[in-house]
Amino acid sequence: MWVGTSAVDSHGNEIWNTTQDSLVSISALGVTSIQRFLTFPINASHDIYDIHVNLWFGKLSDPTQSERISSAPIQKQLIIQKTHNTEPFE
Repeated sequence: MWVGTSAVDSHGNEIWNTTQDSLVSISALGVTSIQRFLTFPINASHDIYDIHVNLWFGKLSDPTQSERISSAPIQKQLIIQKTHNTEPFE
């Protein structure tokens, strides 16, 4: 299984970065902690983005050879604004 993350803007356009997808294995207890980053391209639109976490079964980073098991929005929105600040955001 693998985890992918995407951001969807107010027009339904989706951003993802397959180089940051992560393989996951689930323990016998069913509890797993995963850290997965999503880097926005420099040309990302000024917009509000909903963040989605997707769990896939199949070939890492290849949705055409995988089946999406689950997709869930997380409870945060990002507002992308162009600035000269290079500090990371959460």
